[in-house]
Amino acid sequence: MKSKHFSISLAELEKIPQPFGWKVEYYDDQAHITPRDMAIRTKLDIHPIVKTSTYNLQPIDAGYKQQMIEVFYQSFLDSAEFCDWTKKDLRKHADRNINNYFIGFRGQPLTQSVMAIEPKTKQVIGLALFLIHRKQHYELDLLLVNPKYQRQGLATAMVSHVTQQLHEQGITELYSFYHICNELSRNWHQKFGFKEEYTASFVRLKCAWYRDEIWRLGKLGLMEDLPELIREQDYWLRILQSEDLRQDFWWDDD
Repeated sequence: MKSKHFSISLAELEKIPQPFGWKVEYYDDQAHITPRDMAIRTKLDIHPIVKTSTYNLQPIDAGYKQQMIEVFYQSFLDSAEFCDWTKKDLRKHADRNINNYFIGFRGQPLTQSVMAIEPKTKQVIGLALFLIHRKQHYELDLLLVNPKYQRQGLATAMVSHVTQQLHEQGITELYSFYHICNELSRNWHQKFGFKEEYTASFVRLKCAWYRDEIWRLGKLGLMEDLPELIREQDYWLRILQSEDLRQDFWWDDD
């Protein structure tokens, strides 16, 4: 994925809806639109899952590490997370990320982690890597599916397979993150049942987005959607004032 840079007047730019989560800047008579570097934390309350998978799911095997690296690379090749990265740099990151998982760099790897194997080619087509933090936070660290097999239920099958095992062991909560501009990941997390745990930074960004959108539509004389936008803005303002709002630091491991 590439950021967007195009010539436009400031007056014309103000007429264009600005997608939430993206950073919109204006200088040198150009608009510059890039994804923000922000991850949204989510939590899943684990319950029994009765779904059975038709995919060939196997425990993670380090002998497949190079195939896992390739799946990482292919999965993120056109993603908001690595916008404007070169292919060379993304491959290096994929190699480092998978190797760091196995050495426990981000947390203790869980043996329940799975990989999906295509029966005919024996190639890894998907990964669901889980880990545990020092304060017993169980986390879905990486969920990767080869683009050829996306939107076919493979991600759901892998995570369902692991969460059922975690439930049987008495684990009740699972955390995960998605990139603020990754719509596919956001939709999957919400559909699976993960609930967002918003930080102060995220809520402030929401309030600012609604403020700017209300101003933009008002300036254009487009009043039809304003009441709903104002209600949404009030909702996020109440959250911003809530004492239960999380701070921006994810884990309290120290």
